[in-house]
Amino acid sequence: MEQTIILQGLTIDQFFTKLDEIVAKRVEIKLKEAIQEGSQKKTRYISRKEVCEIVKISLPTLHQWTKDGLLTSYKIGNRVLFKSDEVDESLTKRKFYRGNPNARMW
Repeated sequence: MEQTIILQGLTIDQFFTKLDEIVAKRVEIKLKEAIQEGSQKKTRYISRKEVCEIVKISLPTLHQWTKDGLLTSYKIGNRVLFKSDEVDESLTKRKFYRGNPNARMW
């Protein structure tokens, strides 16, 4: 069933002011929902072996990259883990140099 709204006694300025208030309230609600959804997103930890498979490097290279600060590792219990989103971000930010083995990155 279609609803009809009849506006009486409102000037055009009052109408637009009311419309702005409604839109601002809806945007604020949607923004709060998006922020809550983003904060509830769980961090996925991956093992050293998984990082090596993703990046196509060896364990000693991964260890060196971690020592050099190219990747951040987290020791949880007796395991060394990496945040998957940080690995992706780190690889997209940096340009790795493959020519000279003594030059690790630009």
